[in-house]
This record gives sequence, structure tokens and C-alpha cells, in this order.
Amino acid sequence: MNDLSDDNLKNILQYILSQPAEAEWFELKHDNADPVTLGKNVSAIMNSLIRFDMARGYIIWGVDDDSREIVGTKFVPETKKHKNEELLFWLTKMVAPHPELSFRTLEFDEGVRVVFLVINALPTSISKFNGVAWIRIGSNTTELKNYPSIEREIWQKVLSYDFETDVAEPNLDRARVEELLDFDAMYNMRTRGTSVERDALFEEAVSCGMVIANKDSTYSITNLGALLYARNLADFRNLVNKTLRIIEYNGDSKIETRYEERMQGGYLVEFDKAYRIILERLVDHEEIGEDGIRKKVYRLPYVAVRELLANALMHQDFTVGGLHPMVEIFSNRVEFTNAGSLLVPDNRWVDFPPRTRTEGLAREFDNVSGRESRGPGWEKSAGVSPVGGCPTPQLEKMEGSIRGTLMERRGLKDMTFDEKIGTIY
Repeated sequence: MNDLSDDNLKNILQYILSQPAEAEWFELKHDNADPVTLGKNVSAIMNSLIRFDMARGYIIWGVDDDSREIVGTKFVPETKKHKNEELLFWLTKMVAPHPELSFRTLEFDEGVRVVFLVINALPTSISKFNGVAWIRIGSNTTELKNYPSIEREIWQKVLSYDFETDVAEPNLDRARVEELLDFDAMYNMRTRGTSVERDALFEEAVSCGMVIANKDSTYSITNLGALLYARNLADFRNLVNKTLRIIEYNGDSKIETRYEERMQGGYLVEFDKAYRIILERLVDHEEIGEDGIRKKVYRLPYVAVRELLANALMHQDFTVGGLHPMVEIFSNRVEFTNAGSLLVPDNRWVDFPPRTRTEGLAREFDNVSGRESRGPGWEKSAGVSPVGGCPTPQLEKMEGSIRGTLMERRGLKDMTFDEKIGTIY
């Protein structure tokens, strides 16, 4: 995650100072930096962030809690130690799971210093300091076990953790959100199916869960928003390995690579471009139609290619790291690979109710691409392939991933046993 700028922090501080009292996600101090108290507060704020679906919390030194005036602080985190260990190292060690913390110091007028401890949320686990879970109730820090109903609420949030709604980049101003997300592409995509006002698009992104309006006057981009509409996924540290790769090989093996492209943007920003790149490598010949217009004829059914490309992007298991979605083009086949395991039983692709790991991703694809909602993408691919003279696509389970393969045209007598079964069925 990128660090907050000084201007971001100043805006956040002004918003906090406008609040009538301390809240569960921030605490104000003058000089007190007792390490044990800090550890409890870090755990408490982290658990409160889970409870209220927030990306960041803060402990701020140099502010009078009663008057809300910036008075400055003598606390210097870089020199503070506890048991001969640097304070930041000790806090990170004593809080579990290990938090992402950072101290920031701002200079105000006349050398007045304000120190921030920025606390990033970890929505996948309850936070504990020295083995004990803490929580903020208003401006008070107490053990979480004293509030069993709140403890249940937080556990439910942890157990129902949704990758799509998790934050990809937190605490941004609106201008930065519009730099990172391609709202022009979003507008062009959405106007294909429904009328939408360009000026209302930012609010639409918030209502659809692609952007979060935070309680501290900033915005956060969710994984859903970044995966769909990022200008460059490399801007999001946790998503840089989720870019789509397209590779073309010479022949039917991986010995020699002819072409490789790594798409940079979000899946809907790049989808049409990726689809065109794949089709250009599948042109068999051109012919003149009855209307006198020259048309390209492809080695594989283009409808099946489009559906399997969309499925490879939508149905990933994003909790599996290190595996890009991939399209590999050979002389006799195209393979679509994505991280995850099969969501339906073997040999039940056609008649099993549709399932997806990524509801929001699938919904947005449906909204903007004309695919049927909960659409039978596999049925469509399987149906058009035999009509075009190709075997029904094959799905293969591998370690931590799924591969779908579209094979070249050939007669029934030349198909494998499994291909014959699938094609006839």
C-alpha cells in the first residue's frame, strides 16, 4: 500500500478534530506513549476496523483531547524503546497477527510537531496484544471478551471475509481515485447496456462496492474496483500478480515462444483488447461472404474463446498467490488457466447450478458485456464448439489451478474418448 501523503494526513486530522469525541478508530494523545497501553490500543483499533469495515485507524500525538487544539508533542517515536527494542519493532512483534504500522511526523506552524501511528486493517483475523484481544468502546479500550455480542459480530466479519470487498488501496482523495481507476472505460462499458450520467459515475462506483467512502473523509478502492477498472494493476501491490498473460507458441509445445503480452489494466478495461489479440492469432483464412465483404475465419469458435476468457478471469481464487490468469495459444489448441479449484462436481458442467467465487466481478461482467446474468458460459462454449467442428472444451484440475482447453477442428473419429463423450452429450 502506498503511504499517505502529508496533505492526506492533514486532511484526515482536520476531519478527526471536527468530530465531537474520540471514536473507535482513532485516539488522541498529548505526550503519553506507554508501550503496553499502545499495544492494547493497536489491538483494539484493529478489531474496531474489522467491526466497522474500515481500512485504517490512527493514534495521534500532539492534540489536546478536550479542546481539540493542536498543541504539539515531545514524543519522538524513532528514539523510543521498550526492553531495549525499538518501539515499532516491539509493537509489531507483540500484536498478532503482525500488523502493518507506520509512524509519521508532521511539522505545523512554529515547529509544532504532530505524530501519527497509522494502523492498517487486517480483516482476516481478530487482533490480540500479548495474547489478549482488545476493543474500543467509544473512547475507552477494554478486553473484547467483556463484550460477547461485539466479539460475535467481529468473528462473523472475519469468517465471512470477502476478497472483493477488501481494500486494495486505502485512504485516497477523490482525485487520486480517479487517477487509479479508468472512469472513462467504466462509462463506455456501462453505457452499452444502460443509460448512465458521467457526473454520477463516481457515486455509482461507491454504491456498487468498487469504491468505499470512509468515515475519515477519504476514499478506498476495493479489490473489486481495481480488478475491473484499474488503469494499471501494478499500482496495487496485492494485485500485481493478477494481470492477464497471453502467450503464443510455435507449434504444439512450449519450447519456443512466438509472442507474449502482459495486460496492464483491469479486466474490463483490457477485455476487448485481450480478446482481439487472441483472435488475431487464431485466424485461419479469409473468405468473401454473400454480402461481398471479406471476413476472417477462425480456427476456433470465437464465442467459445470469449466465454472461456471471461470465465478464466471471473472464476479465479484470488487467495491463491503467484499465479497469473493465462491464455496460451498453440498450433492445435488454446489453454485458459486460472488459480483455484472446481466449484462443481466432475462431469456436471452443463446441468449443475451456476456458481462463482466472485459475485461482484461476475455481476459487473454481466452488466457491461451482454452476457446473461448467471449466464451458462460453459454451456455456451460447449454448445458452439461441436457446431464449429471442434471437440467440446475440456476442463482439467491441476495443483491449485484449473485449465480449460479448446482443441482444433477435427472429425469425431479423430477425437479422444473423453472428447467424443463430451461432444456427443
